[in-house]
This record gives sequence, C-alpha cells and structure tokens, in this order.
Amino acid sequence: RQVTSDQDSESSVVGGVLQLHVAKILRLLFEAHSELRAACLALLGVMLRQGLVNPLQVFPYVVAMLGDSSAEIRQEALRLALVEDDKHPEFLRTRILEGVCLSFQLQKFTCPEIAPLLMETTGPRQFKHSSLFSTIYASCIRSNRQKRNAVLRGFLSLFQQS
Repeated sequence: RQVTSDQDSESSVVGGVLQLHVAKILRLLFEAHSELRAACLALLGVMLRQGLVNPLQVFPYVVAMLGDSSAEIRQEALRLALVEDDKHPEFLRTRILEGVCLSFQLQKFTCPEIAPLLMETTGPRQFKHSSLFSTIYASCIRSNRQKRNAVLRGFLSLFQQS
C-alpha cells in the first residue's frame, strides 16, 4: 500500500503540533496523577521512535522517570532509556546527572516522601528494596568501564568545592 500525499501531510502536521508542545508534555511528567505521567511518557516514546523530538533534550526526563512511584512507569522509562542508549551511548553518560536531579524534583511533586530506595511488595509482609537507578546502572553502565567511570566522576564532581 502506498502512502498518498494527503496522509503524508497529515502526519507532518501532527508531528509539527507535537513538537510545539514538547515543553508542556515534559512538564506534565511531573503531575501528581500517575495515569497522566504514564500517558505523557508513552507519547514521548512515540515521538522518540518517530524522530519528532530531540533525544538529547528528553533523555534526562526519561532517566528521571526511573524514580517514579509507579512500577509501570519505571518499566516504560527503562525500556525507552535502553533503546536510546543503544542508539546514542554517549547520551547516558552526559545526561544522567541531570536526570537524577530531575528525579528528585519528580519525587518532590509526586511522592509523599523523597527516598533513594524503592520499596516493592513481593508477598504478604515481604518487601524488596532497590535503588532508583539500579536498573539503568545494571543494564547500561556497569558493563562498560569507560562509561561507568565517567558517570561516577560526574556524580563525584557534584560534591567538589569550587
């Protein structure tokens, strides 16, 4: 089946409208309602996949969503981060610090209390604690020594006195 020019122009109009509203979509990721955050993250995923948004611009927000209180949102954010890391491995190293700072902001707006650990229920009266960024670290950073050292140096630089 061949795409007609009307379909092509309609998709470019939709893409143009979405690009105009990227900043609003990113702001909505910090809303209190998890359904709205999930919908915005899914929309960002579509926009990334179709090349409608600069991945360098939204990557810190994707990393920040790894600290969300919703397990579904964290899973989608990890999936998006892995896809973008495969395409652009240098983005994670350069933008993870901003993502961690944004994650703090996300927790401030959406969680009753800010915590570096997630507590997940694994059974009756059984809980599992995990770090907010353990999944991205294990999936993308740990296996690459150069990336691991660069990320750790970046975190340490936050504590250096000027």
